[in-house]
Amino acid sequence: MKPLYLKCFLVILVCLCQIKAVMAQPEECFNLIPKFITSDFTLSFNSELGNVYCLDGITTVFPGATLTIEPGVVIKAVDQERTSDGSVSVLIISRQASIMAEGREFSPIIFTALQDDLSNPFDMGEAPGNLWGGIMILGDAMLNSPEEARNEDGFIEERLEWIPPQLEFDLDYGGAVCDGNSGTMRYVSIRHAGAQVATGDTLAALTMAAVGAKTTIEYIDIYTPTGDGMSYIGGCFGFCAGVKRVIVAFPGDDAFDLDQGANINGQFWFAIGDANAGSDRGAEHDGATSPENAQPYSVPNISNVTYIGPGPGAPNEPEAIIFQDAAGGRYLNSVFCDHGLGTQIEWDFNEIISSNSLLNAGKLFVRNSDFERVGVNFDPFNVFSKNCVGDPKCTNHLKMAQACAKGIFEASESANTIAPACPVVSISRTPDGGLDPRYTGTEPTIFPGPFEDPFFEKVSYRGAFGPSRSEFWGRFSFLCEIGVFAPFLCFDP
Repeated sequence: MKPLYLKCFLVILVCLCQIKAVMAQPEECFNLIPKFITSDFTLSFNSELGNVYCLDGITTVFPGATLTIEPGVVIKAVDQERTSDGSVSVLIISRQASIMAEGREFSPIIFTALQDDLSNPFDMGEAPGNLWGGIMILGDAMLNSPEEARNEDGFIEERLEWIPPQLEFDLDYGGAVCDGNSGTMRYVSIRHAGAQVATGDTLAALTMAAVGAKTTIEYIDIYTPTGDGMSYIGGCFGFCAGVKRVIVAFPGDDAFDLDQGANINGQFWFAIGDANAGSDRGAEHDGATSPENAQPYSVPNISNVTYIGPGPGAPNEPEAIIFQDAAGGRYLNSVFCDHGLGTQIEWDFNEIISSNSLLNAGKLFVRNSDFERVGVNFDPFNVFSKNCVGDPKCTNHLKMAQACAKGIFEASESANTIAPACPVVSISRTPDGGLDPRYTGTEPTIFPGPFEDPFFEKVSYRGAFGPSRSEFWGRFSFLCEIGVFAPFLCFDP
């Protein structure tokens, strides 16, 4: 329970911020979301007040409170140049608070920029970056780093470094509550998010930090984030939160980013990059920060993803997946196309444990998956090192590690396929109805070991979408609205 002085401080701060916001709010803002939500609060679809609400700066849902958002509600975020307090517009669900945002397939909940004219789906074009931040959900689950943030109980608690000082007392994340419940997000579209909050630090459109296993996240649509699409941090090994059916289109960085002991179950993730947007990897897996090989290791279980890269013309030939800083992870039944490289695994000559160690221990693998061969020198599975330059001994050991990794990838039990073309119906990044990501292969699927968890749907196809029209679940997405996805997939004939 908060001390009385803290409650009084919050009440005064809420009043002052709301008065300032009303005086400074842009003309387009009518229904203003409070900056401090300290008790249950609902954003209603109201025929009289309308369904559009304004997110002006940082809005925090405090412990014990639930923010409910009804289907069809639109939240428009003010850009940093016009917020009443000069901060980036971000919705933060703090520890022991929750969000209940349950949209519907044809009535999703939409988060977007204030400038976005929803009556014209093409008005934003390739939207400029730095418009608004995104959504952050903070929980009490485990982190594996940084060691210097370990508390007196032996668990690590991190703090959002860019948050103004008056908010820091309630915006830590991490702990030891593995089965916590931060609520439900379903049929939510997040557009044009990812503002920069510090030099070199850009928010993901959706960040889940130490979120507990009872949280439900599914049917999420992320469109043109400035940085990463979805970021997942921490989690408890063996008590995995689950994230299912996510679309990330044209990110400015990686589609999916996992870090600091990210132990998560994931299924049906779809990503498509664009060279013009600066898209990078399908997924970046980082194990820890300081030390980089801290435990518990990141060993997420992920099945049925389709990662389509930025295609020809992309700088640096980004990988489909990278594992580094002692990150592990298991991928099954997936499809990787239009990337310059396949899977990259870091080996550190100076450390006993690195991502390559987890490969050899069976805590890192890609199995039953299809890779499109991009270019003559395309390597679907490779080990790299950052510290072998000019060191013959290191180089020799690296070559042995690469040979072992190749053997693991090519082993019969891995059942991976390398093909000259992407095994989906068609690829397009423009509003011509040419993107049809349904799987065209006939390879079987498997769900062994940790994938026997009831979270995983035992489907018979690889990738995020099965071959039949009925297996296409992206109808609520913005890619359907603007005609990038094939129209017959999105709408009834």
